[in-house]
Amino acid sequence: MTASLHPRCSGNTCVRCRKLFNPGDRVAPVFLVTGVGRNELTREFGAFLSEEFEMAHIACHDPQLTGVIQCP
Repeated sequence: MTASLHPRCSGNTCVRCRKLFNPGDRVAPVFLVTGVGRNELTREFGAFLSEEFEMAHIACHDPQLTGVIQCP
């Protein structure tokens, strides 16, 4: 099975929990790795990232990082 190299949901939805974002939520970009290899300029190994990305809550159980866990 080959991993998808395209975003799996729209930019207003958390890729992890699939809930819509709300004002005050703390989120981070999730970059898609297209390959792993050596950078010819620096000679270091690393990940090659796609220009496309997804967004995810920092903590899906506490999207606004208030310290309070929300019950479903």
